[in-house]
Amino acid sequence: MLLLRQIRKLLFLRAPLLLAQQALLQKQVELDKTAGTVQELLQELSRKGSFTFSYGNNIGLQRQVTLQHKSQTVEAHLQELFAGQQVAYLLRENKIILYVPAKSQTNNPVPQKVTVSGYVTDKATGETLIGATVQAPASRSGVVSNQYGFYSLTLPAGETTLQVSYIGYQSQTLSLHLQRDTTLALPLTAASTTMNAVTVTAPGQQQLAPAGLLSMPVERLQRVPTLLGEPDLIKALALTPGVTTGNEGTTGLLVRGGTQDQNLILLDEATVYNAAHLFGFVSIFNSDALKKVDMYKGGFPARFGGRLSSVLDITMKEGNNQELKGEASIGLISSRFNLEGPIGSDRTSFMFSGRASYLSLLLLPRYFDFKRKSTASYYNYHLYDLNGKVNHQFKDGSRLFLSIYNGTDFWNAQEKNSDELTKLQLGWGNTTATARYSRVLHPKLFYRSVLTHSQYRYHLTGENRFQESESNQITSTYATQSTVRDWTWRNGIDYFPGANHQVKLGSEITNHVFQPGAIRTNSALDTDTLQRANQQIGAWEYVLYAEDEALPLP
Repeated sequence: MLLLRQIRKLLFLRAPLLLAQQALLQKQVELDKTAGTVQELLQELSRKGSFTFSYGNNIGLQRQVTLQHKSQTVEAHLQELFAGQQVAYLLRENKIILYVPAKSQTNNPVPQKVTVSGYVTDKATGETLIGATVQAPASRSGVVSNQYGFYSLTLPAGETTLQVSYIGYQSQTLSLHLQRDTTLALPLTAASTTMNAVTVTAPGQQQLAPAGLLSMPVERLQRVPTLLGEPDLIKALALTPGVTTGNEGTTGLLVRGGTQDQNLILLDEATVYNAAHLFGFVSIFNSDALKKVDMYKGGFPARFGGRLSSVLDITMKEGNNQELKGEASIGLISSRFNLEGPIGSDRTSFMFSGRASYLSLLLLPRYFDFKRKSTASYYNYHLYDLNGKVNHQFKDGSRLFLSIYNGTDFWNAQEKNSDELTKLQLGWGNTTATARYSRVLHPKLFYRSVLTHSQYRYHLTGENRFQESESNQITSTYATQSTVRDWTWRNGIDYFPGANHQVKLGSEITNHVFQPGAIRTNSALDTDTLQRANQQIGAWEYVLYAEDEALPLP
């Protein structure tokens, strides 16, 4: 009986202490800095959290670390600080003791293989980097980050070295001690533009690109000289082997003898049916809003379906999640701007970009002459593009992206004489929208679900006014509009079974709605003819695909 009372007393005194320790681990702490040595970040965490650390020199105090989040729990900060490291901790009142456990004290055997996974990002902006190379030279294995910046690499347990590289960024080498599956963020710093000497060598081992794939950084495309000084994605691609635009100055791509309608163009996975402005002289893509451009000229992956000439896969920027940043530029035929930055915290960011022409301003003198009846005709033209994107990262690591694009061309002309006025209006444009959710289900499994909407529209309107007499005016109107509207839902899983091996499985369902030519007129037309012309045509498309990509070992 006495022993039972002593046990109850011990539990009564110990319970508040356990609750306090658990509360310390779950305490939310926001740091002022997220990059530095382990020792510097521990000091920052101790100062902000109002508690102390105790540790030895064997936990890697001088190791450079970059945290992905400024505000999270103490436990989450520690897990991110010591990701892939053999460091444990104990709680003693308001103190956290960090130590490296002896190998003899562990009861769990170290697994033969472990998986390192995570996202490769730009350190300054937080943008994910597509196609970054992550390799372990000792095990002669490597992987390339996917379209969402995610990588997964399976390695032997124990000491290993990771090398991370991406075009235009400083390569990074990390020394890790791996005992279990580890989530590791890999931020890279943009490389300096100052160079002393250039040495061209043939590397002993390199990551092989898929056959037929041309992947070009947007920064390089912007430096290509084009018509009227406007950076143009399509014209830059036309300078690559096997690609041309046909007529000089136009934007339609002809790939290896194909025609323009044999190309699939995707903007954030939504189909773009017409990529031309200004009657084909300028493309609709604002280079300030773009992040990555991939062009497949052969060997198209199964997820794109059967295409005859090429696939152009374009990804928009996600937005800088570190600081608010903007830029603007003025060109000969248009001006553009780009604004991006975080929303509230580094978990949410936005990007908004716009472009508009001012040809209509140059034509104002002729419009005034037309109003003063100094000239018998007048015409006007203008265009615009709007790109927007918002992305959010949830606490469980999943991500949600929302993006939209809208672009339109307007052309109108008027002609007038003593008793007749004729008006003609022509317009066309694209609208795309994408909602995308992605999540890491397992260190080797990456899931994504994408809902896209795409619309292309073309309209022609004509009006004629004839003054038959002072009291009688005859007006004739005619308008026709053609549209293509798609709704597409895609689901896919990327599986990384081992080094240099990737499997992709997915499904897709698309609803097409076509309206070849809706007619509106005040002229006498047969009712059946109008009904047939205004009738919409619907169609469904179902897709299942599987890809298995295995690169030969070096």
